[in-house]
Amino acid sequence: MSKSNEILNLIKNIEINCHTQEIRLADILRQCKSLAYKLNYSPFKTWVNYELTGYSEGIELPDYRILEYVPIFGDLQGLHFGNIVFLNQRPLGIKSTFPREHIESLHTRRFFESVAALQAIIESSNGESIPFSLPMSVYPHLETYTNASLVRAYRLVSFDVVVGILDTIKTRILDFTLEIQDLQLDLEYDNSNTIDSIFKEFILKSPNIYYINTIHNVGSMNQNPGSFSIDGSVSGNVNNVQGDGNRVVQGDTTMAGDRNINTGGGNYNERIERDYIQGNYYAAGQPQSLAEAAAEIQLLLKQLEQTYPTTTTSQQMVVAAEAINRIESNPLLKERVINAVKQGGLAAFEKAIDNPAGAFIVGAIKGWQEVDAED
Repeated sequence: MSKSNEILNLIKNIEINCHTQEIRLADILRQCKSLAYKLNYSPFKTWVNYELTGYSEGIELPDYRILEYVPIFGDLQGLHFGNIVFLNQRPLGIKSTFPREHIESLHTRRFFESVAALQAIIESSNGESIPFSLPMSVYPHLETYTNASLVRAYRLVSFDVVVGILDTIKTRILDFTLEIQDLQLDLEYDNSNTIDSIFKEFILKSPNIYYINTIHNVGSMNQNPGSFSIDGSVSGNVNNVQGDGNRVVQGDTTMAGDRNINTGGGNYNERIERDYIQGNYYAAGQPQSLAEAAAEIQLLLKQLEQTYPTTTTSQQMVVAAEAINRIESNPLLKERVINAVKQGGLAAFEKAIDNPAGAFIVGAIKGWQEVDAED
């Protein structure tokens, strides 16, 4: 049997196994390891090894192994009329003592485990949500909303999410093998460039970095009140474009994807040297404190949406009510929200939240303001 036929038979066998429920993903990956060596393609070898043995700290994880907006829960212990009581799986808040810039990472679960370890976690969960313990160093910064003691804190991840990680890996392997077969490559010869392209597109799902969110050598850009938006691709030489809005753009521009800047009023002024780096923009008329407070509420709503459905208006009201309860239970957060609204206004805050539950939360804030005014 020729080398090309041997490799094609292995690829076909991997494809068949991806469709076979009884074949464990770890076994499919070991076949992929053999394929990587026969293809003499190092990036595929490396990826397979990480999936088989797990990723170490400092190694960049694939996107499918990073889960954001994970809610935090805890198991509590306290006294009730002299009796010890246990409160399990209670939602926890975050005290103001926790560094604000690290809140997002606290709600992010990175899955470094090998596929075999993830499979074992799934099998031991009995189809229920899976707790991933937090380090005890963060316990003092967590809010229990009761007088009970915190026994254990953890991120709670849906069973289906962990199953989805393994399904994603299997699907990407399947896509990779199908594409190689579809191209009908003669694997007796060096196809490293083609294999590299297939690997990046179907395994890593890598975008073409050169074209994403990059503006090269732009002199200056000015925009009067309103919104500035580029959708799709812009390339070539754009100079001294003037008209409605008095826009001025100088230099060569290369861009793809979406770029949207909405100042919400005020002037937008930007000077870009070298590469454009994506970030947050605040209009002169919109204080940064409003955007930061809105971002906190957005994160809170994302956490609640992991637990509560939000399909109907009544369900959104339930989420909003729980969010309002959390805000009221955190005096510092409540104060930040009220102060931000005082500076930027209720309408701007609701727009910044950008969530169906935002209208209900804004209604509560208006009520708090009225109470403060009476005092």
